[in-house]
Amino acid sequence: MIFKYKDIEYFIKERVFPAEISILIERGWGNGYVRIDNNHEFYGLGYDEISVWIHGGLTYGTNGVYGFDTAHYGDNIDRWNEDRVLDETRWLAIQFHLRKPIDYNDYVENYHNDMLHNEKIYKREKKLERILKNN
Repeated sequence: MIFKYKDIEYFIKERVFPAEISILIERGWGNGYVRIDNNHEFYGLGYDEISVWIHGGLTYGTNGVYGFDTAHYGDNIDRWNEDRVLDETRWLAIQFHLRKPIDYNDYVENYHNDMLHNEKIYKREKKLERILKNN
């Protein structure tokens, strides 16, 4: 399914490994991606040239599609389930729409605390509404 935040499309994909690898590698549910038009100022840049605050940083970028994965050390299905990957991908779409990263302190304060995840998402969304209202 493809979602949209203003002018930015985003989607998630489940990451599937062969069984013999799956038992060796702990990881999250999958990856998140944004798709941008060729008139977007980030179009054509390498994923390592775009500054955004996203889990593990951008790890993919080609033909206007940029994404991140949940296969970093410490990632697992409990911390990075499908809903959490979708939330993080929406967060990425918002940053691509704004064409700038959201302040790192806001990111840490309002999102990255696993124990208060749902409450933090609500607070983050309210703060983002205020940011968007001022842009």
